[in-house]
Amino acid sequence: MKKIIILNILILLLSCNEKKNDPIKPQKKKLELVKEITNGNYYFDFDEIEYYNIDLSEEWIMNTWDKNKKTQKEERLISIIMQNTPPKSIDDIAFLSYIEDIGFKKQKIFKNKIEKIKDIFRFKQFNMSEQYACMAIYRDILVFKKENKIVGIAKICFGCKQNRIVGTKVNTDQFGQKGDYKKLYNILQEK
Repeated sequence: MKKIIILNILILLLSCNEKKNDPIKPQKKKLELVKEITNGNYYFDFDEIEYYNIDLSEEWIMNTWDKNKKTQKEERLISIIMQNTPPKSIDDIAFLSYIEDIGFKKQKIFKNKIEKIKDIFRFKQFNMSEQYACMAIYRDILVFKKENKIVGIAKICFGCKQNRIVGTKVNTDQFGQKGDYKKLYNILQEK
């Protein structure tokens, strides 16, 4: 039974394997995007973004996931990158106190990128949307702040085009459609 579970996890991880030259190219597509219908409210009112990123191979993740005895650092890391928690809510920010200690690198996003990012983090509705069938690995985390107070958090898996966004009352179901994952990735990679 354990071998079957491990095999299923391995298949899910490998189905989402990122290529270094195109890390946002998904492997499985369910529906094609047709057209954008409306743009609406922004998810957050923010004036600052902290960006956390970690570079881990699927092999390391799979080996660590499968370990019977994990260190506290490994437990925390797997919890953040492989699961939809933390955060559960905007008040669940304890993980930010140790995120750099477990390997994430922190960067400030320059002010000239904030307007571009605001346009991505807003309500958009489409006739049809893209969805991908793979296991998310959240290697990228954005912390949105207004006057030094956290107003939102977004965990992003660019490989599977999945996200976990907390702190907004705006519907985020169609986040990333119409090339917004690629736009966001490119903005975050700009020097």
